[in-house]
Amino acid sequence: VEEELGAGDSVDDLFASLRGSTEDTAAEETVAEDTAPEDREEAEEELPEPAADLASIDRGDVARRMKRVLADEQSRVMSTLKGSEDVPALEDILDSLEAHVGSYWNAIESQVGATTYAKEPIQGFVEQIRRKIADALSAEDDAEAIVESMRSMYREFKTSGVETCVSRIDNDVSSAAG
Repeated sequence: VEEELGAGDSVDDLFASLRGSTEDTAAEETVAEDTAPEDREEAEEELPEPAADLASIDRGDVARRMKRVLADEQSRVMSTLKGSEDVPALEDILDSLEAHVGSYWNAIESQVGATTYAKEPIQGFVEQIRRKIADALSAEDDAEAIVESMRSMYREFKTSGVETCVSRIDNDVSSAAG
């Protein structure tokens, strides 16, 4: 490490160097934001589309993206439940089925290509989540019991539900490609 820094370099010099590289990156991002909308549209049009005929997917990346959506969803659901005096209806804590499926699809679409084969497993995954939430809301009158039930349900989906869905997506995409 000392060889990289040099004999006369101090920790302050190292941090100054790091700040400088961060400022350069921020300046580049600012330039990109300042680009005229027409130029941005041209640049976006030049980006290659994801391959519709992927032979397989990066399962780890797709799972990570789905877990991120699931965690955000759990946070919103828990906030709504904790802020509610009465047991809310499913429609009060979740988006419509179409929008709910869309949130997961939007997170992984770039990884699975333009194929619609991946939507079916996502649809099933979301329907399971909605069914479990509806069951928990109708089974309990106590808000704290509902919150604990939701934590358990989301933990289950995070540990096994996402992986099962990703496996189905990968199988569907691979079957469609082959």
